[in-house]
Amino acid sequence: MNKSKLSMVSLISGITSTTLAIILFPLAIVMSRSLDGTMFIGFLGLSTIFIGLLGTICAAAKKLSTEDTPENKTDRAIANKGFWFSIIPTSIWIFIMILGSIR
Repeated sequence: MNKSKLSMVSLISGITSTTLAIILFPLAIVMSRSLDGTMFIGFLGLSTIFIGLLGTICAAAKKLSTEDTPENKTDRAIANKGFWFSIIPTSIWIFIMILGSIR
């Protein structure tokens, strides 16, 4: 199986971003009543966004730098999974942070 560093960084970043987003969303609801909780959630939310952007950039770079050949098929599939695991929580947290900044 052909696994490159870019596709694995994308997948690991995507899984980390998704895991942080799943943990942070209930915490955001519970801890948003105090200033310390809001700052903690903001820090972890920004961390989630940056990790997700790293995964998205690595996946896009991998997909753009490799051709769609049978020997690169599994590597591109890993990068594709990393892309979706990265972009979904990143976009959700960007939307949450925009809503939070309006208030």
